[in-house]
Amino acid sequence: LTGDREVFPAWIRERKDFQVFFPRFSDHVITDEEILQQGVPKEPSERNIVELQCIARWIMKIPSMSTFLDLNQATEIAKLAKYRAFRPQEYVFRKGDVGDACYLVLSGEVHILIDGEKVASVTKNSAFGDIALQLENATRGADVQAASPPGTGNSSSSPGASTPNSSLPAIGCEVLMIMAEDYHKTLARCQTRRRKHLVNWLHTEVTLFRDCVESKLHFFELVSIDVPLKKGEVLYTQGESVGAFYIVRSGRVRLEVDIQYEQESAGFFGFEMFIKGQQTRAYTVVADSPTVELIALNRVDCFSPYFSFTPRAQDRIHDKNDKCRDMALRMVQQQLRAFRKSQSAAAANKNTPNHPPVVVQRKFPHSHETPEFQFPRLRPAKWKADNEVVSALQQACQ
Repeated sequence: LTGDREVFPAWIRERKDFQVFFPRFSDHVITDEEILQQGVPKEPSERNIVELQCIARWIMKIPSMSTFLDLNQATEIAKLAKYRAFRPQEYVFRKGDVGDACYLVLSGEVHILIDGEKVASVTKNSAFGDIALQLENATRGADVQAASPPGTGNSSSSPGASTPNSSLPAIGCEVLMIMAEDYHKTLARCQTRRRKHLVNWLHTEVTLFRDCVESKLHFFELVSIDVPLKKGEVLYTQGESVGAFYIVRSGRVRLEVDIQYEQESAGFFGFEMFIKGQQTRAYTVVADSPTVELIALNRVDCFSPYFSFTPRAQDRIHDKNDKCRDMALRMVQQQLRAFRKSQSAAAANKNTPNHPPVVVQRKFPHSHETPEFQFPRLRPAKWKADNEVVSALQQACQ
């Protein structure tokens, strides 16, 4: 077989865009930064897939963007975002302008000015003007001006000034501009696609919804909320008031009380609202996998006349509640039996150990747990809940 270097002529192997796709022909490893510098200045329609993916990863590193986007949405936005370069002291926008775009700083720096006074700076890998993506037709609250390159003073720089060693105009900052209209259209398109899949997934994968008619599934799709979690994040804690019902879209969560009970994809929890007399959370829920996606249904919507669980679905909810309660009860009984056995053995040996027979490990260091809270059957708990509703119920029961 003919070698690669004989297949591709030299003039192709030397092209930078060719080396992006085939790094083995490059003299050095091409970094994401180099791909970014090569891809961002291009017209959106001219960016190749490698550049789009690199731009999307860069967008996701900016906190104000990653809060509202996933990687697929960022890739779609990278296909529409435009490159802009501003000269030193050139204004990006002025106070009072209509906010129609958000700007991500690729290089350089911009100054935030109020009444001509600098109040803040925005540097590389940061965003400004992102309020335009959240509020329609919002007006700008400050002037934003491109800064002068390092080594030049503001007094000697002016729009159109040239660097000493180049005939090209100096650049104060380079930005990637995301139009608010493009942003909202992209999110709406991705959301429509995801929601369509959600209805099918609920009907085929989640046992609670297999008996639901299509109209009820569409109602659920309209009122449900996406809840992303990262490993270790606590969704709610034991004793909080009941607010929503959850279905695990992906990942795994852990229900904790005196046991650890796991819920994986297509599982559900938060069923306290369906249990008569249960006004507070019986478990603490913790994300147990690197990423977790939940679908939440508000308590009000759960009992809406437009959406109601079928009798079979309600039976499954009660069965799941009984299973979790029985597991917790068995675990507590095992702990008590072990405690009593240890006490009896110590009394028979007439040898009191220096350490307690049962070691209580605090699950959450900041929760101020006590042994009374861990073993509520031994004696009344003195723990006071932070939640006002739960605290009032505690006072009423005393």
